[in-house]
Amino acid sequence: MSEPYRVCVYAAGGVGGYLAARLAQNGCDVTVIARGAHLKAIQESGLKVTSLAGDFTVSVKATDTTANVGPVDLVIVGCKAWQVEGIAPCLKPLLGPETLVAPTQNGIEAPEKLAAALGKEHILGGYIRIQALVKGPGHIDHDGLVVAEFGTGALPGSGSFCTRQLERMAQAFEGAVGLSLIVEEDIWMKMWKKLLGIVAYSGVCTASRGTIGEVMGCHESAMLLRECLLETQKVAIANGVAFAEDTADQVFADLKGLAANSPLNTPSLMRDMLAGRVSELDDQLGAVLRVAKCHGVDIPRVETLYATLLVQDRRNRDACSASK
Repeated sequence: MSEPYRVCVYAAGGVGGYLAARLAQNGCDVTVIARGAHLKAIQESGLKVTSLAGDFTVSVKATDTTANVGPVDLVIVGCKAWQVEGIAPCLKPLLGPETLVAPTQNGIEAPEKLAAALGKEHILGGYIRIQALVKGPGHIDHDGLVVAEFGTGALPGSGSFCTRQLERMAQAFEGAVGLSLIVEEDIWMKMWKKLLGIVAYSGVCTASRGTIGEVMGCHESAMLLRECLLETQKVAIANGVAFAEDTADQVFADLKGLAANSPLNTPSLMRDMLAGRVSELDDQLGAVLRVAKCHGVDIPRVETLYATLLVQDRRNRDACSASK
């Protein structure tokens, strides 16, 4: 590229911070939006990454507002799914005529929420496969999947410029260490496929307070997880998603593999709930229930898990609101 590819990552948590650091390491002009001690550490010492793909520290621009960043080529939205609607208007100063906006959130509703504020011509679909978290201020720990996988692609309504800009995006990611970009022809299907696994994995593990190894090691719990996969698959197909007939079986096999290789793994939904934080329950199981209701699809197991977990979710939300 003749000029550095400009990227703004909104929210430099585990996912956003890792993407920002790897893209900066790969030569992109990266700005992160962060806050508090994390922001101060990044400004003073850069982003430190400990990673299965190699440890490094890299300098990035860092601020707590989008107002003084200016238009960029790519906006990566790294916040939690429940925050997307609230922060979307803050992204407007980052948009040029052909800026791409790529969500990373679990779930399927982020693109619609971003489009409502920014115009759907800018919005891509997106998913990410990664295990990363903030270890301390300015420090990202990447401890699973040596090469993180960032999938994206155009959605119905994406601008005609997206094809050209996706090619530039792919060039910016090319050669990045510990990170691969996959431009999907059917990003909507891929987002739903990821949600399939998340709903079952998050729902059953969080309700049982069990690790993936414990859940898959208990026949009854594993079968409940499989039934949740099948229910969510029904909803996706009713919503027009082009799933293969054995998609649920594929995801179940993937989760069995996760249990074998990382038996202590737990979903972020469970970790957030146990820590008293606001969770993505509504963005994961709740989103599937909303689509199911639109199409008249009965999903009793997913509905029961959602209702069971809603008490803890509301307790945490109330406590977080009271502490502000």
